[in-house]
Amino acid sequence: MPSGGGKPLDRSIVEGPLARAVWMLAWPTMLQNLIGGLQGMVDHALVGHFVGYAGNAAIGVAIQIFIVVIVFVMSVFSGMGVLVARFAGANEPEKVNRTVYQAFLAALALWGLLLAPLGWFLAPSLLGVVNAAPAVRTEALPFLRIMFVGSIGMLLFFMVGEPCGRQATRARRCGWACCSPC
Repeated sequence: MPSGGGKPLDRSIVEGPLARAVWMLAWPTMLQNLIGGLQGMVDHALVGHFVGYAGNAAIGVAIQIFIVVIVFVMSVFSGMGVLVARFAGANEPEKVNRTVYQAFLAALALWGLLLAPLGWFLAPSLLGVVNAAPAVRTEALPFLRIMFVGSIGMLLFFMVGEPCGRQATRARRCGWACCSPC
């Protein structure tokens, strides 16, 4: 039993059938990738319908720049996820909760101190680096700035999807409830 009288670990993921264990490991990743992919499709469909081809080109250029940010964020939260899985697997719920809380604070700090301000001011230069056409730059600049300033949602999405959801589910089957004591 974990300290504090919580639920015992469910060891079926390491001792049960292989197919079930693979599914338990894969479903959070599949869901996260599905949601992320649908966002891009919706962006392009709406912009293509209401703005036109220059808007679609602008989204394509801006999202390529923003993918670098996404990869960085996923890497940071993957590391935090390893810590969550380690502490959950060691049956230390206090450390799991502390690590998830620190991941939340890191997401806020990354957004408020790095991504939003730097993204806002560097967006024109970043579009120059990729040599976007002037018409595309005009459409891409507001989109890219909105992506950087609104990236708090993405940060929290990856925080919940990685350390809180995916990694904790691997170590103990309590799903999204790992953000609070299980």
